[in-house]
Amino acid sequence: MQRAIRQSVSTHPPRRRSTIRTKASERRRSALVRSTRIANGLCPTCGHGPPAFGYSICQKCRQYRLDRAAQKAFDRRVDYEMGLVFRGYRRSREIAEMLGLSHSQFKVYIRCGAIKSLKDPWRRIWVRLVDYVEFKKAWVRGVGLT
Repeated sequence: MQRAIRQSVSTHPPRRRSTIRTKASERRRSALVRSTRIANGLCPTCGHGPPAFGYSICQKCRQYRLDRAAQKAFDRRVDYEMGLVFRGYRRSREIAEMLGLSHSQFKVYIRCGAIKSLKDPWRRIWVRLVDYVEFKKAWVRGVGLT
């Protein structure tokens, strides 16, 4: 008994191969589209409206670009923060609340060296949970915390 060979029927055209020649032609084509849009007084990015006053792109594209930049910055910040949390650090405000101190009182102990801390590029203070436990033990004993 022979099996019937089933041919796949696709509604999509076959994918173009990415070759150096097609990449070069894509660059030429996109440069031509961009220059045509600029010549017609349209936004070179989207081609829908005129560029915003004082800018080369329209307000919508500009806002999208700013939102993307802000999102990337936020993502970098979250990644950095998650790395610190994974390594056992917590924000100083959180630790101060755990101790029942105000943040300003807690910063005094950081400045005097009773608690080791770390500052991130966004000037936030981080404290390791291990240091918090040691500080808590010393706090209970009342050793060197005047």
